[in-house]
Amino acid sequence: MERLLDEAASGALAARPDGVQDALYAIVRYPEPEVVDLLAARLVAAARALRGVVVEHLREAEQPNPREAAEGAGPIEGLAEALARVAAEGLEAQLAARETAAVLEAERRLEQRALLGNLLEGRLRRRAFLELTGERQLRVLGPRLDEARLCCEALGRLGDPARALPALDAYLDAEGDERRAAAAGLALCRLGGEEAARLLRRAHRRFGWSGPFADQVGRLSPLLRDAARALAVGDVEGLVERANQRVLQGDLEGALADYGVALELAPGHAVALGSRGGCLLRLGRPEEALRDLDAAVAAPRPSPHAFVNRARARLELGDARGALEDADRAVDLDVGSAVAWSTRGLVRWRLGDLRGAREDMDRAVSFDPQQGEPWLQRGRLRLAQGDADGAVADLTHALGLDPRDADGWNLRGVARAASGDAQGALDDHTRAVQLSPGRAALWFNRATVQTELGRLDAALADYSRAVELDPALKRAWVNRGDLRHRRGELQEAVADLDRALELDPTDAVATSNRGAIRLTLGDVGGWDDLRRAAELLPDAPQAHYRLASACFNAGRYAEACEHFDRVVALAPRHMGWRLTRAWARLLAGRRDAALEDLGAAAADPNHPKAAVWLAALTAGRPGGLETAARGEPPLRDVARFYLGQVTADELLRLADEVARPELRQAARAVAHAHLGVQAEARGDRAAAVEHYRAAVAEGRGEMVEHRWAEMRLGELGAGE
Repeated sequence: MERLLDEAASGALAARPDGVQDALYAIVRYPEPEVVDLLAARLVAAARALRGVVVEHLREAEQPNPREAAEGAGPIEGLAEALARVAAEGLEAQLAARETAAVLEAERRLEQRALLGNLLEGRLRRRAFLELTGERQLRVLGPRLDEARLCCEALGRLGDPARALPALDAYLDAEGDERRAAAAGLALCRLGGEEAARLLRRAHRRFGWSGPFADQVGRLSPLLRDAARALAVGDVEGLVERANQRVLQGDLEGALADYGVALELAPGHAVALGSRGGCLLRLGRPEEALRDLDAAVAAPRPSPHAFVNRARARLELGDARGALEDADRAVDLDVGSAVAWSTRGLVRWRLGDLRGAREDMDRAVSFDPQQGEPWLQRGRLRLAQGDADGAVADLTHALGLDPRDADGWNLRGVARAASGDAQGALDDHTRAVQLSPGRAALWFNRATVQTELGRLDAALADYSRAVELDPALKRAWVNRGDLRHRRGELQEAVADLDRALELDPTDAVATSNRGAIRLTLGDVGGWDDLRRAAELLPDAPQAHYRLASACFNAGRYAEACEHFDRVVALAPRHMGWRLTRAWARLLAGRRDAALEDLGAAAADPNHPKAAVWLAALTAGRPGGLETAARGEPPLRDVARFYLGQVTADELLRLADEVARPELRQAARAVAHAHLGVQAEARGDRAAAVEHYRAAVAEGRGEMVEHRWAEMRLGELGAGE
């Protein structure tokens, strides 16, 4: 037996095909206590050698290097004494010694040195102390680690927990490489029992709940299989660990329940407080999260992640300066944390420092390219900066790392919509609601894409689901009201907008939309809504335009001119609105003022229609309407229409003879708009809607007829 172990330690077994596996089969044929004791003793010796490498590594940090000395750093006081205890005393004492401030400072100093070394080589990558130690152990001990693996696997199969567990615990505590440590973790899983579960918890805390160790051990770990054990025995650590797993699996409500029970058993548990705060934050409850996180960062040794989560909670609550302090603190505590850098990037973005935000987020994805969160946040920033394609690329990378992240699918849906890929956006939003069907915002976002694709019934269903899940989601009530208006469901639209305004009486969009619908229904209270919207948004030309248009439609031309004056004053370069004001001024008897607007618009090559109107108003003068009527089509035909020489139907026929598509469509838009007016005048709503839709389809956005047709379709409840 000793010969097999010696061959493993020398590398001879690994050099032979199936050598290690054959040795394992040979060893497990002898379950005698003496064999277990031999394996345990060899494993403890390996653990002692591994720990010796750790101690020597830490000892290098006791004295500052030249750069650290130049920055004012001195020797780490108390490190030699702490390392002596790590090297000589029992395992529990060694664990306590490793938690001293001196050892933690040494670990941080070594991580900083490795990070700066990577920077000098042009590589931005985090190198945690555990990873650095694992690499050094491999260099120093080499094949002897094969012996340790063989011992772990054999002890797990021989089934003698009393003799095996202390040795496996010692090895897990000393090993720095997660993949090598997994052999001991799997052995604990095979041995089973409460003590093995306790040791697994300690190992998971050391190596984390995601990564190579968790991936290999998780499938067999009783901690992850036995959902009832922790509750049954009131095990706080087990509850916290199960909650962490639920977070990784997307079960936030289940995680919240476990954190809550753990905190009932141990009210000051810092890890549970910080983790529950992060969970509450993901559930959209920042006020509750902040209370937990305030307590978590007040602990004697707060974790960087607690500061990260508190920074995000403060950011959501509008305290960007406080969030920056927390983000800076997180970076100081763990300069290699990708999440800390990406969080600081988010805060700097909120404070308007876009350049600094991008630098932090670039650094985050470079430090840890295998973590999805930094890619997601950089994608969010790129989307806000108008780089939709770049955002899609980053978010696709994030989803490749974490395909169960509903936020990632939702955000990529928004980015795809911005890039013009509406169907791809719908696919992403559908995936998001499948992963997290209880979040109203995800249904809301899918509804907006359904609307863009013309799937109005599906959009209505999604908006309805959103308000069912979150009756306080004002935007969903506003959008569903607008959608119902477009479907001709005017009473239902008003009811939705009433609900939105109960939630926020200062919402100008909801107020304006409700006002327009109420006027269509013959409710004079609509005037109060339109005036209120203009008061709420005194510097928004759209709000005043809505009021001016309503006055125009009601034949109150003088009042319409007053509101159009405000519109043009706010947007003097918008020639489309000046054309509309010209129409109102003309009908109000202010011919010269109308000519002024038309002259300004006619000077803009993007508004050729203004020249036709100007000609119509200057008939009989040089360059008047008669001159235009003798010109080239379609300007000639439109001028003849305004002179009464051709009807709108005839103009429509003449337009079909025009060769240039854009001019042909412009003339057809004029004809259809006026045919729509005529149909309304004789009470034929269906024909009016048909002509207005044709005018919208044929015309350009800056044409008065196009805008008129859009407005009338909305007022008639027939908008697309």
